[in-house]
Amino acid sequence: MKMNSIGGEVVSSTETARILGISLSSVRNWVKHGFIEHNGGFENRGFALSDVLALKGRIERGELERLSSRANKIKSSRVFSPDELFGSNESKIYAEKIASHIIQEGLETSVSMFMLSLNLLKKSGLLMRHNVESFIKGRVHNFRGHGGVLKAVQAWKKILSHELLDARYHDLLHFHVPQEGNILGAIYQSILQEGEKSKLGSYYTPEFVVESIIERTCEQWGHGTFLDPCCGTGQFLLSFAGRTGKPENVYGIDIDHVAVNIARVNLLLKFPNRDFYPNIYCNDSLQNYNDSQLFCNLDLLPKFDLIATNPPWGYHYGAREKKNLEYFFPEISSGESFSFFLVKSLSMLKRGGLLSFVLPESILNVKLHGDIRRFILENASVKRIETGKKIFKKVFSPALIMDIEKTLEPCDVEILNSGRVYKISGKRFQKNSQNIFDIDLSKKDESLVQRVFEKNHVTLTNENAIWGLGIVTGNNKKYLSSECFDSSREPVVRGRDIFPFGLKDLKSYIEFAPENFQQCIAEDIFRSPVKLIYKYISNRMIFTSDSEGLLTLNSANIVIPQIQGIPIYFYEGLFNSELYNFIFSKKFSSVKVLKGHLQALPIPVSADSFYGEIESLVLKIKSNGERERVELIDSLNDLVYDFYGFPQKEREYVRSLVKN
Repeated sequence: MKMNSIGGEVVSSTETARILGISLSSVRNWVKHGFIEHNGGFENRGFALSDVLALKGRIERGELERLSSRANKIKSSRVFSPDELFGSNESKIYAEKIASHIIQEGLETSVSMFMLSLNLLKKSGLLMRHNVESFIKGRVHNFRGHGGVLKAVQAWKKILSHELLDARYHDLLHFHVPQEGNILGAIYQSILQEGEKSKLGSYYTPEFVVESIIERTCEQWGHGTFLDPCCGTGQFLLSFAGRTGKPENVYGIDIDHVAVNIARVNLLLKFPNRDFYPNIYCNDSLQNYNDSQLFCNLDLLPKFDLIATNPPWGYHYGAREKKNLEYFFPEISSGESFSFFLVKSLSMLKRGGLLSFVLPESILNVKLHGDIRRFILENASVKRIETGKKIFKKVFSPALIMDIEKTLEPCDVEILNSGRVYKISGKRFQKNSQNIFDIDLSKKDESLVQRVFEKNHVTLTNENAIWGLGIVTGNNKKYLSSECFDSSREPVVRGRDIFPFGLKDLKSYIEFAPENFQQCIAEDIFRSPVKLIYKYISNRMIFTSDSEGLLTLNSANIVIPQIQGIPIYFYEGLFNSELYNFIFSKKFSSVKVLKGHLQALPIPVSADSFYGEIESLVLKIKSNGERERVELIDSLNDLVYDFYGFPQKEREYVRSLVKN
C-alpha cells in the first residue's frame, strides 16, 4: 500500500476525483484554491487519503457549500441494483434497503461499508458481539486466533474519519445483511452512481461470467498463483480461492480503497477457520509500474500462473497520467485502458501461464486497437474467444471473453460464437490487415474466401480510386431542411436513403456552402459524371451509382474507381452481390463499411466479357420494376458464383449466412 512519510495511505489524483465525485480538472482547481494539498507539496506524490476523506466529510456536512454542487450528489442518488448481483430476490430487497438508507442519510460510503463489514464479521463469529462497539471506540480485543481479521479491520479503521463515532453509522451494525457471496460488493455497487461507473469504465461482472472463467481455467492453471490486477470487491478472487481452497495463492490489486477493503473482508469471511491476511493491495496497477511497489515491496515478487479480470474499458486519464502511460507502455498508442492492463498483465504472467479477460468486442477488428492485437500476437498466443453473449445489461458495447496463453507456440483458436463452436488457425491473425481477429471466419468459411482471393486480382488502393467522405455539417438541424425553400437548396443523400442499386425519394435538402460546414470534400467529386455511393453505418455493403451529381452526407460516402478497363457499374454489382457480402461479414464483422474494408477486397482481373455481363445486368436492375429486379439480382449472383467456381451446395451455404 502506498504510504506517506507519516504512515498514512496516499491516493492518486484519479482516485481522489472518484472519492469526491468530481472531475480531474476540478481536483486541480481545488488544489489551486487551497481546498486540498498534494502530499508533501509534490504533485506526483498524490494526496493523503485522510485529507481527501476529511474534505469529503466537510462537503457532505455543508461546511463548504461552495463545493457541494461539484461533489457527488449523494442524497439525490438513485439505487441501481441489477438482478445479477444477487443470489435471490430477498437478498436484493435487503441490499437495496441498506443502500437506500446510506444514500438518504448522506452517510460516507467507506465508513458505511466498514460498519457493514463488522456486521458480517460479527455474524460469522470472527468478531465477538460485545467487542464491536468498543473496538470502534479504539479498544483492541482478542480476535480468538484470527490475527488476519484484526489486521484487516484495523488497517481499514485507521484511514477512516472521526465519523466512526457518529451514532447514525452504528445503526448499520444491526441491519440484516444476507450472508451470501459478495453481498458487500453488491451493496457497494448499488450505492455507486451509474454515471460514476461509466466514467471509471468499470462495471460489476455477473457471477455466471466469473464462475465460468474460473471453472474452465482452474483445471489446468488452478494449482498455482492467481492475480486479478483490478479486483474490485473480489469476485474473481473469491471464485478462485473457493474452488482451490488456497486463499494464500490469491492476489488482488485495485485503485479503489473501499473496494480493496471489502475484498479483504470477503476473503476472510470465505475462510472463517483460517488465520491469514489477504494478499490484496490498494494500488494503481498501471501508474506504479514497478512490481515491488504494486505488492508493497514484497521481498519475493510472484509471477502468476493465472490472471483473470474484467479491466476498465474507456477509462478517462488526466494529462499527467497519459504522459506516464505513454512512457511505461510505448506499445500502446490508442490510450485504451484495457490495452494497458493486457500488456501489464502479460508481463506479470509466468511462461506458459494464462490470461482470461472480459473485453469489448471492438478489440477484434477496430483499427484503433490494432496496437494491442499486434502486441498479443508478438508476445503470446490467443487460445480461446467466446462471443455472442450479453454480459452487461446496461452497457451498449457487446463483450467477449478472451483467453491468452503466454507462449509463442502456434495453436488453433477455439471460437464460441453465438452458439457455434469451431477452431481457426491463430496464424491467420498475423497475416490479416491490421492483425484483425476475424473470428467469424470458420475453417470452412476461410476456404471459400480463400478461393476468391486466389484469383488474379487488384485492389482499390488510393492510386486506384478517388475516395470521398460525405458532408459533415457540424449541425444538421441548422443546415438541413425537409423542404426545398428556394433554388439555392438541393437534395442531399443520407445513408438511410440508399438501397442496393438505387435511392429512395430524397427528403432532405441543403444549400451547398462548404465554408459553413465542419468538413467537406471538393465539389468536383460530388459532381462527377458517375460515382458510387455506399451506406456507411451498415453490417453489409449497400451500393448504388449516381450520375446526377448529388450531394451526400457523411452517412453516405463516395468512391470513384480508377482502374482502366473496369466499368463503374461492375463494382456496383460486385459489392452488392451475395458472395462479396459474405466475404465482408466474415472478414470484417463490422457495423460500419470502412474505406479500409473496401480497399482489402479483391477486384478480379478478367476478360472484358465478364465485366460487360455484370454491367449489363446492373443497368437492367436499375431500370426495371421490383418483380424483374429480383430475378435479375439472382442472375447477377449466379454470374459471380460461376466466375469463382462455387457449386450449388456452396451457394446455398453462403446465401443462408448472408440472409441471416
